[in-house]
Amino acid sequence: TIRLEPCIDSVNEKIELEDWSKLCLLDRIFGSSGNISLASTIKFTDAVFTSDLGEESTLKRTHVKIDSRRDAAERGMLVNVEAVKELVEGESTKFVFTIVFDELSEDFFKESNKLFYLLLLMLHKGIDAFLGGWKSRGYGHVVIKLESVRYATVKDLIEGRDLVEVPRNQLKDWILGSLRGCEDEY
Repeated sequence: TIRLEPCIDSVNEKIELEDWSKLCLLDRIFGSSGNISLASTIKFTDAVFTSDLGEESTLKRTHVKIDSRRDAAERGMLVNVEAVKELVEGESTKFVFTIVFDELSEDFFKESNKLFYLLLLMLHKGIDAFLGGWKSRGYGHVVIKLESVRYATVKDLIEGRDLVEVPRNQLKDWILGSLRGCEDEY
């Protein structure tokens, strides 16, 4: 079980925190700035196409511009949008990106580590969602699926060892084992 205590957005709420224990779970994963700063333990690389699809992978559309203050169409104003097509020649458009997570052994990060492994479990099953802007107009539909897991310890990295790749047919068991390990270690 992960404890989701009320979260203080210390940046937007301009609250000065007295100590690290006041940082909520999201701040512990994504980082925090202010009088108490903490680097993010999770990083995402840019997503890139898995194949070169060229011009045929994008579409251009013109929409009526909406005035955000009035939530109504702006008279005579249009906006052009370029987006990636969901399907090209009957095939799903695919991107690949990497998530880098620094699993930290301090008790302070116990819940963060568990939440990360739960995220991996969700990604293993697949997440069907909308990302980015213009979702209300149908843009941004994605299915995010975990393709592989590679890991290394700090010692492995210092000694120049290669990352260890978890065999694809063992991903779920590896994730569940790592999740159990988070609970047992603390």
